[in-house]
Amino acid sequence: MSLARKAFWGLVALVVLLLAAAAVFVATFDANRHRTTILAQLSQSINRPVDAADLELQLWPLRLRLNQVEVREAPDFAGQEFIRARAAQFDFRFRSLLRGEAEVQALELVEPTIYLRQDAAGRWNVATLGASPEAETSAERPAAETAPAPSPAPPVTNWLVQQGTLVVERAGQPPLRVTGVEFGVSELSPTRPFPFLLAVNFAPDSRLSVQGSLGPLDLAAPLRTPLNAEVSFENFRPVDLRSLVSVPPLLAQLGALEGKLKVRSAPEQLELNGALTLPGTKEQSPVGLELAARLPADFSRMELSESRIEHQGTRVSLSGSITWSPATAFDLQLKTSAADLAALRRLPPRLGLPAVGGKTLEGLAGKLTADLALKGKPEAWQLAGTAQLRDLLFPLEGFPQPLRIPALDLRIAPDRLEAQPFPLTFPPDLTLTVSGTVEDYRGAARLRARLTGDEVPVESLLALATRFGKNPLGPGQKLSGRVRPDVTLAGPLAEPAQLTYQGLLSFRQISLTLPPLPEPVGIEAASLSLTPTRLSAEPFTAEIGQKLRTQASFRLENYQTRPALEARVSTDNADLEALVALLRAMGTDPLPGGSARGRVTATLNLSGVLEEKAGPLAVSGQGQLASASLQPAGLTAPLAIEQARIEFNRRRLAVADLRLSAAGSTVRGSLEVEDFDAPTARFDFRGDVLDVEALQRLFGTAPVPPRRAARLSLPVVEAQEKSEDWFARLTARGRLAFDRVRHGTFALAPFAAPVAISKQVLTCDPIEFGLYDGGGRGRLVVDLRGAEPRTEFNGLLRNVDANKLLSENTDSKNRLYGRMGGTLRVAFAGRERRRMTGSARGEGQLTLVNGRLAHVNLRRELVLLGQIAGVSYQERDTPIEDMTTNFEISEGWVRTNDLALRTPDMTVDAVGGFSFNDELAFEATATFTPEASQRMTERSPLGRLTGNILTDDQGRVVIPFLVRGTFARPDFDLDMSRLLEMRLRRGRSRPAETLKEMLDRLRRPKKPSQ
Repeated sequence: MSLARKAFWGLVALVVLLLAAAAVFVATFDANRHRTTILAQLSQSINRPVDAADLELQLWPLRLRLNQVEVREAPDFAGQEFIRARAAQFDFRFRSLLRGEAEVQALELVEPTIYLRQDAAGRWNVATLGASPEAETSAERPAAETAPAPSPAPPVTNWLVQQGTLVVERAGQPPLRVTGVEFGVSELSPTRPFPFLLAVNFAPDSRLSVQGSLGPLDLAAPLRTPLNAEVSFENFRPVDLRSLVSVPPLLAQLGALEGKLKVRSAPEQLELNGALTLPGTKEQSPVGLELAARLPADFSRMELSESRIEHQGTRVSLSGSITWSPATAFDLQLKTSAADLAALRRLPPRLGLPAVGGKTLEGLAGKLTADLALKGKPEAWQLAGTAQLRDLLFPLEGFPQPLRIPALDLRIAPDRLEAQPFPLTFPPDLTLTVSGTVEDYRGAARLRARLTGDEVPVESLLALATRFGKNPLGPGQKLSGRVRPDVTLAGPLAEPAQLTYQGLLSFRQISLTLPPLPEPVGIEAASLSLTPTRLSAEPFTAEIGQKLRTQASFRLENYQTRPALEARVSTDNADLEALVALLRAMGTDPLPGGSARGRVTATLNLSGVLEEKAGPLAVSGQGQLASASLQPAGLTAPLAIEQARIEFNRRRLAVADLRLSAAGSTVRGSLEVEDFDAPTARFDFRGDVLDVEALQRLFGTAPVPPRRAARLSLPVVEAQEKSEDWFARLTARGRLAFDRVRHGTFALAPFAAPVAISKQVLTCDPIEFGLYDGGGRGRLVVDLRGAEPRTEFNGLLRNVDANKLLSENTDSKNRLYGRMGGTLRVAFAGRERRRMTGSARGEGQLTLVNGRLAHVNLRRELVLLGQIAGVSYQERDTPIEDMTTNFEISEGWVRTNDLALRTPDMTVDAVGGFSFNDELAFEATATFTPEASQRMTERSPLGRLTGNILTDDQGRVVIPFLVRGTFARPDFDLDMSRLLEMRLRRGRSRPAETLKEMLDRLRRPKKPSQ
């Protein structure tokens, strides 16, 4: 038996008992005297202990009143009280008393508290109200064993409850307590409708009231009882009913309700019509509901027609259905006209639904006219239909102001928004035409849109790209001009930095400022193609003032992740300085730290990765230089290039038709270099003059002031840094040829040699050179692997003019004449004169013919030393028929053991040497010819003494002497020790004067010969 039916029969039993008690009171007229009897009968009748403080009987109208009524709970249910009321009043029909019957006309409960309890088995306490054990057993029998009884006429037709309280206690549920219960029924009938009133307070500020007609009653199925009433809601919260019935989650989330509904129920459905308000909290605006709905008997769904929702001036019309059970679902048609978007977006959460678009559409503003179908569950609903938006403001991350869209027409699918072309204004002055779609707009919101438009300022488009995290410019760079976009964007709408681009940007009148360039780059017109992974531009013309005009094209791969550039730049008779500046601005420097001027015609290819930690761009191409000036960072003066033809790439450099002027030299030739990591070079250079000192100054090395007699040092290549230097990896072969090589006053003219460089060793083999009307040939090796260079030379000299060699390179000007020749093998280390001469080691041979020793009359010096006569010595010079020697070089000296010098009158043999500091140290012996010796002995005033002391076994005059001093000022001394030794050897073969006699004669004053 249902709760309602049990409650009804319990109330019927209660009324019957109360009527019986009233009859007793009326018959006896002394209610309190029979109080015990009446309460006992009541307790027995309702199967509950009943108690009352006192009883009153009023004769007109005829009324029995029980004060402080208390009905105890049945033993099977927890709790002490079932009903407690301040009073219970029974109004009797006077005519029924006249007939001997106690017919109750009205029953009124004053301030009752009624406890409705359900145990764990699902039984309600009202089910046992007034039932005897036999009745309970009968109630528990199957329906087939118990025949349904016809509905009796109600014993009481007028009911009234004032200020009642109802407490519902169910197992496992929190108790429900409603107060302020007002209940009234008039003309209660089981066969026809009757009026009723019900009002309940669910909280001090929550009230629900119903007034209308009910019936005829269907006690077998109370929910099928017809109802026609008006329901009033005063801050009523449906969630408060969850202790009694299952409240749908969506209905529970609505919060409080206010307003009135007309309710009509038929056996199979319930109709609702009226207006409700959802007040919300203080921070929320109210939501108005105009409801026209029908519900089936089981309340599992709601059919809506011509219903409306209003929020902050925005109205939405609804029709369709909402399913409550077994799960909440929607199938609605929504219409709006000029609705406020901000209010619409706040509406779903107010109705317990997720916000449209998640965080993507936060801050959206504008007006919406739409016809949409809403289907699905609250947590996964879908929209479909059309929408027209006007004066739309769309906030976007990175933009200080919302984007403005005057008009936008949308087609809406469950997971897709499609927009027809519309104008979109980006502040402050950029307007584009946009069309596209947003997939999964309620979730990840993936955008695919096309942007087109008329020419717009480049600055505005750059500002837009910057806000989307795509600024292509670096620090200090500026771009201005006009651009016509036609671009498709794709990617997550909530993450602009992740968007990809595809399309075309047409630029015009572009000015690009790059910090390394002296002037902005001007581009009259260019088109930039975009794909998700590539930026590319077909050839366009770029200018830097009046200095540079180029044709350029480029391709940038993976520009959003690891940009890799491929570019091509072509120039025709352009300014070289401007081209170098442009290359530096593009991320590569062909002349690190240096400068360049002149004219160039070139085609350059650039490639590489544009990352902060990436290396410089690789450059390749070809070009022609004319009237150019290059000054690399390591040079103190520029290189003047009259012309050159260059081809190069990342692995090879080729220079042809080179005409170069530097350090006083003019050079022509060619150069090829392969593999810059392990370079291999081939070259052929020919020039007029190579000035070694000027070359040293060009490379920033101040030349050491030369000392006289040190001019024969060879030019030295400066040692490079250790193995990490490019020179350590260089392998080269080529040829050098100069009309003249000059090092101070020393000159080689001409000079030619094949050159080989390997493992920091430079080899010239053979060197062929001209030297002061003569020449030479040899092999030169310079080893640069150590801390200082080591040099080896092995060669020969031919027909060298000795006077020119010495006059131009030493202080001995015009002192030695003749033609020299010989061989030389020498090795030394270092790059300064002191170190080179000190470390020199070697040997050689020297021959001089047809010469003379100027300003020195060797015969005169020897005659004066020997105090002899017979030889003329009035000439200033000493003629030399020939001179030969073998020599060694070590410890800063050139030493010989076999110097032989022949003149017309004598032969000089010498042992000794000279230092690189002009010092002389020779022991010499002069042997006169027999003819000269005879004249000298015959004419000498010493006569026999000369013959005995200064002549050898063959009768030749022999004078041993010493030479000290310098080349410019030689000192001659008689070598007395060797003279005595010579006389002693001769004395063993024939007698001679005593030594005392010879010395005495030598001490006499010398008399010049006439």
